[in-house]
Amino acid sequence: MAEFTWDHLQLRSPDPESTAAWFARCLDAEIIRKPGRVDIRLAGIDIFIAPVQEGDGVAP
Repeated sequence: MAEFTWDHLQLRSPDPESTAAWFARCLDAEIIRKPGRVDIRLAGIDIFIAPVQEGDGVAP
């Protein structure tokens, strides 16, 4: 059977900072701040949190 691994997941949020804080508070994720972005690491998986902005065609 083939073995698969995750490189990363990507979420969209109208407030990436609050989303990252929720994951840290509720699921003990590590917040990783980089210039212009906030990501988290949860159970060894990197999760990129991209902002949703009005008019970009993505439902909040």
